[in-house]
Amino acid sequence: MYINQKIPLPHAGRYATTHEDILINAIKNAKPAYSWDEDDDESGVPFDERLRDALDSNYKDLSVDIDFENVMPPVGGDLSDITEDSVEYLDVNGKKVPCFFLEVGGDWQVPAAILLYADPKGKVRLYFPKQGNLFNPKKKRAIEDDEEDLPDIRPYVADKYLDEYDDPNFSLYVDAEIDWDLVKDDCCARLIPVD
Repeated sequence: MYINQKIPLPHAGRYATTHEDILINAIKNAKPAYSWDEDDDESGVPFDERLRDALDSNYKDLSVDIDFENVMPPVGGDLSDITEDSVEYLDVNGKKVPCFFLEVGGDWQVPAAILLYADPKGKVRLYFPKQGNLFNPKKKRAIEDDEEDLPDIRPYVADKYLDEYDDPNFSLYVDAEIDWDLVKDDCCARLIPVD
């Protein structure tokens, strides 16, 4: 089952580079959200750690409140499985925009899709697509494993779990998945490719 199917597509407004090398360099040059000591050697930091730094440093780009506690590629695995060779391309108005699609969320959140791309100036940017994504649109945050979300997402909770809600060991189960086709349509509608 998919949710958030009828959220209007955004209008263009975010510039994205069409050059893969700009994206890769933007990630490799990402500074951590915390500052490095001047004596720290930054060379040799693995790509996945730089990707984590890029995410943490650009959190303010997102319009939805979600944790980056768990980050994984959409095909499964974990952050260490993402390499420079994992770049995907969005076809935006006939131009290819290099990017990474990621699933993110905290331990008590349902994972949602985000897009990581670079702007033409070489800055990492994040975008949270709304259409087809798993989030609570009323609260503009990730779906969390608590009773606060239940009224908003009740249609998406598997019926067999609703009877167990008073059980202290209850774990919210959302019987839905990310609709990657709609997520990508949302991203394509938002981005403006720049050579």
